[in-house]
This record gives sequence, structure tokens and C-alpha cells, in this order.
Amino acid sequence: MAKRKEKRRPQHRTPTPPRISQRLFDELEEVERLMKRKQWEQARDRLVDLDRRYSNHPEILTLLVNVYYELQNIELYQHTLERLVKADPDNVEAMYGLAGAYLNMNRPVLALQMFRTSVERWPDAPQAANAHKAILQLEEAMPQLFSELGMEPTPEAWALATRHEEMQVCLAQEDYSQVRQIAQRILRQYPHFAPAHNNLSLAYWLEGRLARAIETAEEVLTYEPYNVHALANLVHFLCLEGRREEALAYAERLRTSPDAASEKVLKQMEAFTFLGDDEAVVALFPMAEETGEVEEEVANAMLYHLAAVAEMRLGREEVARRLWQKSLKIQRDFFLAKENLDDLRQPVGEQHAPWAFPFANWIGQRALKDLLATVKIVETPGGKAKIDSAIRRYMKKYPEVVRLIPVLLERGDPMGRGMAVHLAFFIDTPEIYEALEAFVFSTHGPDTLRTRAAQFLVEKGVIPGGDVQLYTHGEWQDLLLMGFEIGDESEDKDNFSPRTARLAGEAAAALQEKDWERGEQLLRQALELQPDAIGLLNNLAVVYEMRGEHKKAEEMIQELHQRDPHYLFARVTMAQFAIQDKDYERAHELLEPLLRRKKLHFSEFSNMSAAFIELHLAEGNKEAARSWLNMWESIDPDNSRLMAYKIRVNTPSLGGLFKRK
Repeated sequence: MAKRKEKRRPQHRTPTPPRISQRLFDELEEVERLMKRKQWEQARDRLVDLDRRYSNHPEILTLLVNVYYELQNIELYQHTLERLVKADPDNVEAMYGLAGAYLNMNRPVLALQMFRTSVERWPDAPQAANAHKAILQLEEAMPQLFSELGMEPTPEAWALATRHEEMQVCLAQEDYSQVRQIAQRILRQYPHFAPAHNNLSLAYWLEGRLARAIETAEEVLTYEPYNVHALANLVHFLCLEGRREEALAYAERLRTSPDAASEKVLKQMEAFTFLGDDEAVVALFPMAEETGEVEEEVANAMLYHLAAVAEMRLGREEVARRLWQKSLKIQRDFFLAKENLDDLRQPVGEQHAPWAFPFANWIGQRALKDLLATVKIVETPGGKAKIDSAIRRYMKKYPEVVRLIPVLLERGDPMGRGMAVHLAFFIDTPEIYEALEAFVFSTHGPDTLRTRAAQFLVEKGVIPGGDVQLYTHGEWQDLLLMGFEIGDESEDKDNFSPRTARLAGEAAAALQEKDWERGEQLLRQALELQPDAIGLLNNLAVVYEMRGEHKKAEEMIQELHQRDPHYLFARVTMAQFAIQDKDYERAHELLEPLLRRKKLHFSEFSNMSAAFIELHLAEGNKEAARSWLNMWESIDPDNSRLMAYKIRVNTPSLGGLFKRK
């Protein structure tokens, strides 16, 4: 087989006003300015938007071809050239460019046909000389290609080879219906044509038909027991099914397969990545040099990416970074390498990296589409029953997604890991609790996600509350876990009328802006409607305190606490008064019953956390204060009050920041 040749950059034609509207002309001029400044990603984004608005416009497609060339995205480069040829069939540059793209994508039959057509139509074109050379090389390679197919180069064999490559193009472009049609047409005539079965199995999986995908891949092994692509597909699919032992058996056969195959090492590395065998992936990578898969003109960015993921999971981050950079040299906009490197720029407690595959590679396109639709249902009003029903319908339809939760918690991308945690909260089984517990006490994923899972397990009684060691901010630290649910609801509820609720909301906004006069005015209007609303009275006490009327505020808080000892905000404020009076025993008496609550609003949790930190600092127990601070930050990391407490907990005493007057 001839090696892929360096693709020649097509020369785009500058759009001219007579052919397009002035508005589009101006927008394309702006794109060309971005291209001249080599701002390829920005140019791509603008062109994709224009392509959506002006579908199949030749000028847009021409510029998009050039941008994909610069970004080294050969798949989209080829696909856009195909669209351009259809939109502008007399475009000589596009025709020759498409032939070159087919050659670079290792689709030699389509490349040869396109080169021949181009030379026949435009024999005097500047590209014709190189096209003739490519034709000669491809013609010399055809006997080997047909030998690999086990056929003589008859017209029937040419037709088969053409349909096979067209099927590959359709698979890359996610036209799964067309893949099935072509594959089934081929298999009716050639029932043992393995590439058709392999592509058909991939199409079935991507459509969400996992059982059919496995069945189709297994059929290949009945006549080619060491077929590399069928074995790699089976390892992938069986991992998704949770059938790990069967997947391991196929993986061993794949590792020792004597069959030659395109991108053999890559397929082996993909299989062992799905299995989570990082040592095997690292050991396989050097073999790519022996097969020639790492040679510059044929190298696949995915090969380096998988090696990078395995290296980082084994603790060799610098090696991983170098491999990801190499991956981006091969394909400048290879998103998996870019996203992993971008993730590593985040603070250590917010990182997901490394991950090998996007979420869709684990669950398939249809399952992903239905999951996103289910999440939209969850986000709409309708009550817990509606949410539970939507999630359970999804899990019944896609049981393989439930089986994948442990894997996604350990090795998923940000979307996959987040979805796994979200789904796990709706599944009441020992296996899911075990997976969540393993995740909580691991170093995988961001701190907030692990802490959220830990809090859930405490609420369910799976793990005890109190001080536990969790991996936070890049090191193992004590974190205080409590058995209450923290969210947007509270046990203390004021049943406001619609008008009162509106006034209370406006008052809260005014207090947020420190407009105490406006806040008091709105609160008093609301209290005229509902004079016993304890939440409104508490906010009025806040206004008095902020205006320096400390005695008046204290008297009101004491009255509220006497009226309703259960009310959290008054109880917390009473505890703060006790701390200021150095009556720490009284402060404990007031605060500790709050730990038995089952549900807290975020604002309640923040106030309670601040009070416990104040109490422990006053007692000289910085470790206990730090535990509360860590828990608060993990649950409400954007809270504006955190920074002041971080300073107080992590530096020598600065004296009392809050003095009672």
C-alpha cells in the first residue's frame, strides 16, 4: 500500500461582492483577517457559524477547507472538500484537493478514481503533474491492496473496494444508516468480507444496538479468529456490557494476533485502555515504531494521546504532557489532547485529567442523546416523582450505562464523571454505593464532586459522618462530613403569599447590595402583610446590625430564638453572641443540635459553618476549624465569605475580626 502523501493546501479564492451579499462579504473578509493572523480556531468558529446560516455556500466551504488544513483535521478537511465539490463541481482546486485528502486518509481507491477524474477534466491544471505521479504510485499499490482483500483486480473487486471505502467515509461522517446499507449490500455478495462486518458492528453500537454490535463482531471471528479490528471492537463492547472477563480473553488474543492490520498497535492500545490496563498501553506504544505507525506521514494523534493518558495514570505527568504536545503537532486541533492539557491548567483540586475517551465513546450516540434529553426533564419543574421516573426509565432502557458508572467515576471525562455521579444518586444498590465509596476515597476527579458523593453516602448511612481523610487540594486532609442534605430547600420555611414573596425577594436583593434603607422599607412592607414571618424579622435584625444598632439587633434575635428555638439563623447568631462572651459551652449547646438536621439550604450551611469555625478558632482548635473550612469550600466553593476565613484559619491569629459592641 502506498504511504499517504503530504496534502497540498488548496488555494482559496477571495470572495467578490457580485457573487455574494455585502453582509456575507464583510463577514468573510473578517474571517480572512483572522486567517492572516493565524487565528485558526477563531476563524473556524466563525466559519462554522456562517456555514450553518448559509448552508453549502462555496466561498464559506473554500475558506473552511483551508482552516481545517491548517488545523490538520484531515477528517473534516476531507468532508468539507466533498461538500465543496458537490456545491461547486467545476472547482478544479477542490477536485484535486479531495483526491489528495482521500490519499491521506488511506482511501486509495477513492483517491485513484478522483485523481483520474481530475486529470481527465483538467489535464493542464498546475496540480496535474503531481496527480500523474500519485496515479502511478496508486496503480502500483493496487495489486497489494487486492491481495489483502483476497481478490483479483476484477471489475467486481474494484466495485467492492470502492463501496468499502465509501462505507468508511459514511462511518466517519456518522451516517450510520448508509453504513448499514452499504455493508449489507457487500455482505450479500461477499459474506466473509471482514471490513464490512467490522464497520457494521461499529454502526450498530453507535446507534445504541450493543447486542447486535457484539454479535456482528463475533461473526468475524468465526472465519478470521485473529482479526485485529473485530477483537478490538469486542473488547470495547464487552467492557461496556460489564463482561470484563470475556473482554480480557479477547484482549489477550488481540495482543498476540499474528494478523497484519492498519493501525494495529493503535487498536491494541484502545482495547487495553478500555480495560484500564495502563501498563499494557505503555508497553504497546514502542511497538508502533516497528509497525511504522509513528512515522510522521501516517501518525495518528490518538496513538500519542492514549500513551499520554496511561503515563499520567501511572504518575508520570511530565511524560504525559510531552506526548500530548506531540499529539497536537500531528493534529493541531485534536480535542482530546487539548482538553486534557487545558484541564491540567486548573487548580489541582478542580482537575479531571487524565481521560482517554469522550463520554460518547463509552455509551454511544443514541444513549447520549437520550441521556441529555432526560437531564433536561430533571432540570424542569415537576417534583421529585417526575425526576425519579425519568431517570429510572432511562436506566431501564440503557442498563449498560448503569454498569459503566464505576468505570466513569474512575476514568471518565468531565461530562462522563459528572453524569455518573448524578445517576448514581438515583440508584439504591450495594454495587453503586461501593463504586461511589471507592470514588470518594480516591484521587480521581475534582474535590467538589468527591465531597458531594461523600456527603450523599453519609446521608444514606453508607459511611459514618465526622472527620474523614479525603484527597483535597492535592493532598490527603481531614474533612468533616455531616449527614444532612444541602441544597436549595430548608426545613425552616416561611409560607409567603405571592406578594410577600416578591417583597422579600426585593428586600434580599437590596441587602445584597448593602442598601439598608431600601431593604428595611421593603421588609416592613412585607411584614405588614405577614407580621409573624420569622425570616423577615431575622433580616430586619440584620439591617439593624449592619447600621450599627447592635443592641436593637441583639434583642430582636433573642426574641426570635425564644419564639422558635428551632430557627437556624437566630440560633446561629445566638451562638455567635456566646462566642463573643467566651461562653463556649453555651455556643456548643446552641450549634450542635443543628448537626442532626436532615436538610439545609446553602445559606444556612454557610452561616452554620462560619459559626463552627468561629467557635473552634476561639477555643484554639485550628484543626477542627480547618475541617469545617474544607467542607464548606468543597460544598460552596464560590461563597464570597470563604477568603476571610481561609486567612484566619491558615495564618497566625489576627485578633478578633468581629467585635460585639
